[in-house]
Amino acid sequence: GPTASEDGRFAVFSSGAIDLAPGLSGPASENVYLWDAFTRRARLVSHAFDDARRRSDGNSASAYLSADGRWIYHQSSSSDLVEGSTGGTDYNVYLWDRDAPAASATRLVSHTPAGANVRSNSVCRWMSPSADGRYISYTSDSTDLVPGLGGEPLLFQLYQWDREAPPATANRLVSHALTSENQPGDHGTDIPSSSADGRFVAFASAATDLTGPATSSAWDNVFVWDRDSPPDAAIRLVSHQPTSATLRGGNSSEAPIISADGAHVTYRSFATDLVTGAEGIQSWNVYLWDRLAPTPDANHLVSRRAGDELERGNGDSYVAAISHDGRLVGFSSTSTDLVQNLIGTCVFNAYLWDRDAAALGASRLISHTPTAANVCGNSGSAMSLLSSNGQFVVLASVATDLTVGETGPGPSPFPYGENSQLYRWDRLAPAESATTLISHTYADSHRRAFGDSFGASVSANGGQVVFSSRATDMTSADFNDGSDAFWWSSADVAPPLFADDFASGDTSAWSATFP
Repeated sequence: GPTASEDGRFAVFSSGAIDLAPGLSGPASENVYLWDAFTRRARLVSHAFDDARRRSDGNSASAYLSADGRWIYHQSSSSDLVEGSTGGTDYNVYLWDRDAPAASATRLVSHTPAGANVRSNSVCRWMSPSADGRYISYTSDSTDLVPGLGGEPLLFQLYQWDREAPPATANRLVSHALTSENQPGDHGTDIPSSSADGRFVAFASAATDLTGPATSSAWDNVFVWDRDSPPDAAIRLVSHQPTSATLRGGNSSEAPIISADGAHVTYRSFATDLVTGAEGIQSWNVYLWDRLAPTPDANHLVSRRAGDELERGNGDSYVAAISHDGRLVGFSSTSTDLVQNLIGTCVFNAYLWDRDAAALGASRLISHTPTAANVCGNSGSAMSLLSSNGQFVVLASVATDLTVGETGPGPSPFPYGENSQLYRWDRLAPAESATTLISHTYADSHRRAFGDSFGASVSANGGQVVFSSRATDMTSADFNDGSDAFWWSSADVAPPLFADDFASGDTSAWSATFP
């Protein structure tokens, strides 16, 4: 979905619409745009190198924004984003500079050591940039991104690119074997997560040769890479047993998210041997790893029964967010024993765990009704985002009783999805006023819009949220019957549509969203 800058002013999104800015030309393909809340205008990002108003000759999507909104990373199959570009024809990674002239605004990230305009020979995808936009970590099954690359083809490996490095050394292999920094691990990697400065990168992999000695299972495990460490000590195992920093857990660990300061990693695991003395049923649980803690105490059980630090919850839990300092972890769970005296038919709920809180109150129910903080909503809710200041949480829910006076449609059939709505929860507010409906109709801030809302991003202070929605009643002029991108501000009555002044009503011109 769309991504917001730290101050909430800028949002980047992808769209197949042809009328989001005046004077555009070129193929009617998927493109990336930057929207400015001050001007309420969209600007074409994925333009041809010689014309800022001409759409490129391929598809562009999956955009990520730096904290200040200046730098935008995105994927593209285009061949004309960079002058003189040659090489592969699959999706590559590019960087766009908002402050540069059109001819030099875009740089190829996934280039070979042969030159800054030579595209890699295969697909590049999942990305995670540093906050300042200097570094980008991404996965690729290309075989020509670093010199002397060995290993198996067709395995997605993890790389990091440095904007300020010369082309020959700009890309570095992150998921390398212990024996050589140019030897890929013996299995592929999943979605990366970067610290704010890009020094630390967390990722999941089933590789057995990233750390040594290779012991225990070959399940997916979680690792963290340190750019400033020597190659033979750069990668550390996160999902390890308490007895050894190289002894992998006895089952799968995945979906890591690293804190902005790089000191903590939260992830989910099906293993039961990551914390000494942990008990309970075997299920998916959420853990927090402390990079600075001694090995026996590095992993902490997050999704635990209220009042007991060592008993796993009675259901499955899935991690979603972490605060900048690793103190707070947001997650979703089917467990019913994470909060004391939970009331209601609690199928799937959102929670916030506080590392500094007492065991009995470490987890708080986010998806509660205004009645009380321990009464869960009347249907499922999922944790989505946490503002970097730790005060606000964005959650998705099909519950219809999370706010006072809430009205509107409940779950609905295809093509509008389950009618999932977006809400903002305030950690510091009392239960009766903690939750605010974000995806409301343009006419009534308490009425749920008709259609799924999803793919949200939140500003640092939690004041602005950008998101995608299939709803048709969040503005008065939404006629395209497709998914659109929206910007919501806590100071505004209703969210304006990104393409507000250029909406043609053409049903083929709708803003698609990507993971």
